[in-house]
Amino acid sequence: MTADVPLEGQFGMAIVASGKALRRSLSRRAAAFGLQDGEWGIIVHLQRLGEGVNQKQLARRIGNDAASVVRILGNMEQAGLVIRQPDPTDGRGRLVSLSPQGRELAAVLLADFDRWEADVFRDVPADLMRPMLACLNRLRDQLDLAEI
Repeated sequence: MTADVPLEGQFGMAIVASGKALRRSLSRRAAAFGLQDGEWGIIVHLQRLGEGVNQKQLARRIGNDAASVVRILGNMEQAGLVIRQPDPTDGRGRLVSLSPQGRELAAVLLADFDRWEADVFRDVPADLMRPMLACLNRLRDQLDLAEI
């Protein structure tokens, strides 16, 4: 029956549905480490971006509004997972880094996420994964630039 339905409109909805399912699954895994939804994404991004990331840039990178990210970072700072310092180049800005405790958690969390990803995609051949990842990255970049 789905073969009769035109492809237009299905691709975007399939990506959204898959993204939501992936996020739910990762959130459940992160909860086992004591992380709330939103916190694990910040940890992953800070681990990949390195030290001293501007809060506004972090919010943009995550795709979340700045106010939500500031609130989540406040909770994470109280838990000892991140350190925030004034941004010397922006009087109102703050730079965020993982604390030593946050870096330890990030290493364990990312190793767990790597195992999860290998399990989730075990039946998808690598020759299909590469173009799919390239397509998703291109789509994300195009949407970020166009703000459609």
